[in-house]
Amino acid sequence: MEETQKRTLCFAVRSLNNLVNRFMEKGTESINRAYNITPMHGFIIGFLSHNKDRNIYQKDIEQKLSIRSSTVTSMLKLMEKNGLLTRESVEEDARLKKIVLTRKAYDMQKETSQAMQSIDDELTSALTTEELDTFFGIINKIKDKIQDAHNTNASNAT
Repeated sequence: MEETQKRTLCFAVRSLNNLVNRFMEKGTESINRAYNITPMHGFIIGFLSHNKDRNIYQKDIEQKLSIRSSTVTSMLKLMEKNGLLTRESVEEDARLKKIVLTRKAYDMQKETSQAMQSIDDELTSALTTEELDTFFGIINKIKDKIQDAHNTNASNAT
């Protein structure tokens, strides 16, 4: 008799995340190699590019992409070294450094954006509009629950 594994949300999300990451990496591999970046660098560049009309700081990247401060710090340092961004002081507070993309990063973003749109189109082609709406609704509920739990734990620790 075959034993069936109990379905768990964490396992399913992790498995899906791994599959989607591999699919995206394959679709953007030549661009990433040409610009010497990782897929996460591409996400940061995409976020900065889509928000070029406002000041973006490291904290914004941490929150939007749900990554730790130390991880973002090391990635931004490498991206700055590779000529993809600069950090500039702002008049209101010299301690704050806004993150600004270079021309090289914008050129890369154009190529990546086209590749990512093709990847997204392929992935979503298996779902109806209603299924996508439901999927994103569920994702947002789970994210909100995790953020609420994190905020509750953080406030209890102080």
